[in-house]
Amino acid sequence: MKFIPTAHKKIGFAAIISMAGLALPAFATDVTFEDLNGPSVFGASTPGPVTEDGATFSGGVILNQTTNLPADETVVYGTANFAGGTENPLMVSDPDGFNNFFFDLLNGETSPQSFVVADNEGHSQEFDNIPANTNSGFAVVGFASTGTVVTITDITSGSDGAFDFFVDNVQFNVALPPSLGGPSSVPDGAPTAGLLAAGIAGLAALAYRRRATA
Repeated sequence: MKFIPTAHKKIGFAAIISMAGLALPAFATDVTFEDLNGPSVFGASTPGPVTEDGATFSGGVILNQTTNLPADETVVYGTANFAGGTENPLMVSDPDGFNNFFFDLLNGETSPQSFVVADNEGHSQEFDNIPANTNSGFAVVGFASTGTVVTITDITSGSDGAFDFFVDNVQFNVALPPSLGGPSSVPDGAPTAGLLAAGIAGLAALAYRRRATA
């Protein structure tokens, strides 16, 4: 039996994708924070940056089963003006950059809040009237980012400087959801499973001929 070297396997996979007419995307990422743990209240937590899947989150703290946050009882990363060391905005950075960026935004305030999500390349999007934490307090927000730093800012903080919000299920390097302007279906002329199968079959035949020749 003839083994194909690892390098050739990688080239073969790329060839399959190419034959099917598909582009090789950046590594898709979905940060859920579920490998981390924290308390349920800000007062028992220690603010500081955390790094997940190459992205560094700063300005907040890790909380689990957060008190008064019924919209999300899993692990989240959040900030509030009454928690020492936390900041508005929260910041997410990755030296490899973000190709699209969206996430679950959770409002911890008892009134609707508006937010701006922006990157360091000049792209930004405003999201108004995110419901209060007593009324779901949840929205999926994001935009077609191309920068290496994304900031999430509560712009309804007012003169008292109040803010209280969280992020979870942070995704980048994947298509935006339809609610944020992403594709709602596979467009006409897009590569099909048949094309991919044809590419695989062609590579299999080529490998067979090489083995026969050897």
